Amino acid sequence: MTAGERVARAAERYVGVRENPLGSNRGNPYPDRWQAPWGLGYGWPWCGAFAAAMYTTAGVDDQQIAHPSTAEIYSRAKRLGAIYPKPIPGAMILWPGKHVGIVVRDLGGGVCLTVEGNTSDSVAYRRRAYGPGSGVFFVAPREVRVGYVPTSPRRDYYLEDVGAKPVLRGPWKIRSWRERIISRLPADRRSRVRRVRWKGGFAFYDGPTRVYGPWSSKASRDRAQKILEDRIGRRLRPYSRLRKTAAPKAESLGKTT
Repeated sequence: MTAGERVARAAERYVGVRENPLGSNRGNPYPDRWQAPWGLGYGWPWCGAFAAAMYTTAGVDDQQIAHPSTAEIYSRAKRLGAIYPKPIPGAMILWPGKHVGIVVRDLGGGVCLTVEGNTSDSVAYRRRAYGPGSGVFFVAPREVRVGYVPTSPRRDYYLEDVGAKPVLRGPWKIRSWRERIISRLPADRRSRVRRVRWKGGFAFYDGPTRVYGPWSSKASRDRAQKILEDRIGRRLRPYSRLRKTAAPKAESLGKTT
C-alpha cells in the first residue's frame, strides 16, 4: 500500500462521523479531537483539520502543508511545488478559500471520489468534478507523489473475422416483431445474431460472426485466437479498445461549513 493509499484508507474509516449537535462544528470525540492540536478552541470549520489529521493518522509527512485555512494550504502547496495536475490517492482536493478533502481515487470522466470532513456537518464520500472551470486544485505532498504508481486505462481485447459477411435483416418498427423473427431461426443461428438499431427501427445481423470478444486480457485473447482460427479456417485480426464506462455524476460543493 502506498503512502497516499494509507491516507485515503485512514479517511474512509471516519465516514459517517457527524457533528453533535448538527451545524455546531463540534462533536465529542470528533471533530473536537481534530480541532484540538491547532489551539484555536472549538466550533470552527474543520475540513482542514480533518485533512491534516488523516496524514497524521496514516503516518505520512504532509510537509507542513495541511492547515485549518484552505487559502493557507494553497499558499504553502504552491511554494513547495506540491500542486499536482490530477487526482491521486491521498492527495488533498482543494478549493482555495472554501473547502478541502482527501482523494480516494479517480473515477474517470473528470470526476474523482473523495472523503471530506465538514461536508453537510459530517465526514462523507463525495464525487467531485475536476479540470478546467472547476476551481479545483490537487495538493500532493512529496511522500504521496513518490509512492504513486499510475494505472493504465483498462482495455478490452477482440478478434475480427474480416472475411465474415453477416447479412442485415430488417428493420422492423416494433422490437417484438424483430424478436419473433429471431425466435424462428435455428438455435445455432440464433446464437450468432447481433441485435442493432437501424434507421429508427429494430434490426439484426444474421450469418457468420464478425467480431469475437471481449476478453479482459491480451493473453486470454491470444490463447483463443489459434483455436478460433483452426475452427474457422482463416486468420483473425486482433485489436483492442479502451473499455467504455458510464461517466460518473459529480456533486456540487454544497454545504461545507
